[in-house]
Amino acid sequence: MNRTILFACASSLTLMGCTSDPLAPRPTHTLTRSIDPSSPASPVPSRFRVGTDEHPHTPASITDTPSTPDEFVRLALYRSPELERAYQQWVAMGERVTQAGVLPDPRLSVGFFANEVETRVGAQQARIGLSQQLPWSGKRRAAQDAASAEARAAWVRYTAIERSITRRVITTLSALHELDGTIDITRESLSLLASFEDSIRARYRVGTGSHPDLVRVQVELGMLDDQLVSLQSSRAPLVAQLNALLDRPHDTPVAPIADLPIPALDATLDELIARAGNTNPSLIALGERVRAEQSRTEIARYASKPELGIGVETILTNDAINPNTPESGDDPLILSFNLNLPIWRDKYDAQVRESIANRLALAHEHDALRNDLSARIARAHFDYTDARRRAGLYEHTLIPKATESIQSILASFRTGSGGFTDLLDAQRTLLEFERSALRAQSAQGIALAQIHELIGISDASANHNDSEPTNTETHP
Repeated sequence: MNRTILFACASSLTLMGCTSDPLAPRPTHTLTRSIDPSSPASPVPSRFRVGTDEHPHTPASITDTPSTPDEFVRLALYRSPELERAYQQWVAMGERVTQAGVLPDPRLSVGFFANEVETRVGAQQARIGLSQQLPWSGKRRAAQDAASAEARAAWVRYTAIERSITRRVITTLSALHELDGTIDITRESLSLLASFEDSIRARYRVGTGSHPDLVRVQVELGMLDDQLVSLQSSRAPLVAQLNALLDRPHDTPVAPIADLPIPALDATLDELIARAGNTNPSLIALGERVRAEQSRTEIARYASKPELGIGVETILTNDAINPNTPESGDDPLILSFNLNLPIWRDKYDAQVRESIANRLALAHEHDALRNDLSARIARAHFDYTDARRRAGLYEHTLIPKATESIQSILASFRTGSGGFTDLLDAQRTLLEFERSALRAQSAQGIALAQIHELIGISDASANHNDSEPTNTETHP
């Protein structure tokens, strides 16, 4: 009979060890409670369903031959080992939430008597017991809150890497677009100079042309040809950099980036800084770590309080020598209670002070990061506006004027009233303006990608929707 009672008590203690406090029942999956998609501090996108194997980046709209910025970004996010590592780290941190809310494992003890103890009801052979420690429910909730905050921080770190990859892809694409555009402009300049050479050579043959002019255009052709070779050679490292982000072999071909739209940025600097204060992943992650440390302070305070443990034990007893002895062979049942004695107060007080100091350090780190973030956004905003101003100046003013100038000088040169030196200078000026326009466009796209990363935009479509068309005007 007593053994039946022991097994029943053991089952009860085991269930106590596997469930949380009845006053705070757990949901089917703790992360669905601890990470709220509607909370700004817990940004889990709705496309990700916790408790399933669905990855945030599905291959539904992924192509192995991307051609647009959005396709490049999505392929990089889908194939990135760095992002997958952060994702698995978040999954691992999420599993800690469940672990934090569970009671300590019950303890089973078995002891055998080396020499049987003879009693009135029979000889005692062994002792079997089961015990369970019962931590304070507030301590367990604090541990679960700390784990939940760390899981949220891990998710935010995942989104930070996602945005970093987006920025790196757009930056590399901008550099490639600038390089490919410069290569095209240089080729067109070579073609234009070649036509100049043909014209001067024909004049020289009939005695109306100048030999120094012919030598000068040939030197210019040689210099431009050398620049073109250098530009073409410099494409391979950029392609390798892009392929590394796409997790592909370094020599995988990448088609020339002919068009790279740049979105307009209508928000003011103050609006960007205010938004980043609520959406920057690094700031959010630090805020979650501060919350986790606050919970750890509560855990440290509970550590100085005694904790109750309960147990049940029975002694296996043989039948008495005299079979008529009352209660012969009955196994006694023992209920036990224990209480730990946290008498080393200095240790527990130090744990509390340590946790408070860690929380204050994180809070100051949060403030320092916010200040640094404001400065970085201000710099990126200046780079964007300045590059946009320069791109507009070259596209709408300087390049049209240089084009008009070279057409006018070319017309005079063909009639014999214009000098070749003026024509060559005008051609150089137009080439430099067009290259400067490409540099300004690239700088504008890079600065905008940095702003998107700092203020927390992770959607690749932000890099090409509502865009300003890139100037593709070339030589006449």
